[in-house]
Amino acid sequence: MSAMPDAHAPPTARSGFLRGGENLVLAASLAGMILLPLAEALLRWLAHTGIEGNAVFVQHLTLVVSMLGAAVAARDGKLLKLFEFASLGRPRVRTAGRWVAHVGAAAASVGLGLAGLRLAASERGAGTWIAAG
Repeated sequence: MSAMPDAHAPPTARSGFLRGGENLVLAASLAGMILLPLAEALLRWLAHTGIEGNAVFVQHLTLVVSMLGAAVAARDGKLLKLFEFASLGRPRVRTAGRWVAHVGAAAASVGLGLAGLRLAASERGAGTWIAAG
């Protein structure tokens, strides 16, 4: 039995619901990235006003799209694999390659999470609002 879930297994009712939720949030984020600048351009033309923090919202939506896009790619088994060459070897080599890849991914995730916490703490210490404040 493999420790890795089968990306091509038939979806269950629960996984189908979760897949649909991921896809919906991803599509809504992409739509927001398109519609926010268009709405601001239209508001500037018609009402001579804009949307406060529009660029920051689009930047945040870009991060959401990147994160969810990676999650969907992982779910569908379409991520680039760091140690793909290991699949050509013997079973022990494949297992070691997967282990090294997973440890590396976990370490990168922890590093990015800690960096995000430090950034949030420094922004909170500044006492300013990024947008819509």
